[in-house]
Amino acid sequence: MVGEVVNLAEDFLVSGAAIDRFLADQLLIYMAISKAGYYTTNELSSHLLTNMEIIKKFLDVNFSMEQDAGVYKVSCHSV
Repeated sequence: MVGEVVNLAEDFLVSGAAIDRFLADQLLIYMAISKAGYYTTNELSSHLLTNMEIIKKFLDVNFSMEQDAGVYKVSCHSV
């Protein structure tokens, strides 16, 4: 258990991403409400992808994801 947490932390720290996978899905709603924004994360979790689909059903926004050197840029913009 501790080893897994250490590995996750190390992977995040060396990635150079601004947000880890555990926060990335939670920030989507705030970007969607503002209808703009982006951040980088080191992993696209299933929670993140599910939240994107749910948010798009309620708000007129789209999300995009771009990968570069193991870091994903998650962006939001109005439709």
